[in-house]
Amino acid sequence: MTFRPLPLLILALGLNACSLDPVFAPAPTPRYPATTVPPVQATRPQPPPTPPSPARPMPETETSPRPARPKPPSPAVVALMQQAERDRARGDLERAASKLERGLRIQPRNAGLWYQLAKIRLQQEQPGLAEELAKKSLSLAAGQTDLIRRNWGLIARARHQRGDVGGAREAKRRAASLH
Repeated sequence: MTFRPLPLLILALGLNACSLDPVFAPAPTPRYPATTVPPVQATRPQPPPTPPSPARPMPETETSPRPARPKPPSPAVVALMQQAERDRARGDLERAASKLERGLRIQPRNAGLWYQLAKIRLQQEQPGLAEELAKKSLSLAAGQTDLIRRNWGLIARARHQRGDVGGAREAKRRAASLH
């Protein structure tokens, strides 16, 4: 049998190459493009800005923010609201709430949807949740006086249901102030 050292040498080198720890491999040197740094320019201190001259006061209509008009509900939201009302009339409050929640996923800034859901939760004798939902509706109902008044009325009923007579009285006062 003749001894052939070449295949054994190749095999040994191959196995040795597989066992090299990459930690000891030399890291590649990064090649950055040559850049030039602009010379530092002397900066002069800038004079302070002059205060604006007193202008004529704007008329009250220009300074008071106009309430944003509510975005009309999409056709899908209108259909869900109608279905929810039918479910509520049949006494299926959970199904009605589910439809309103779907509408809120489509149009989360719709104050009317939040109010309708608050009404359902109050009917389900969940006054704490009903009050929170009505407050959410209030936060979105800018300029919608009738909806704001209805929300305060609902909050009054929710507080009364929880036994908070003083809170209910305050909410009724706020609702009455909007007539």
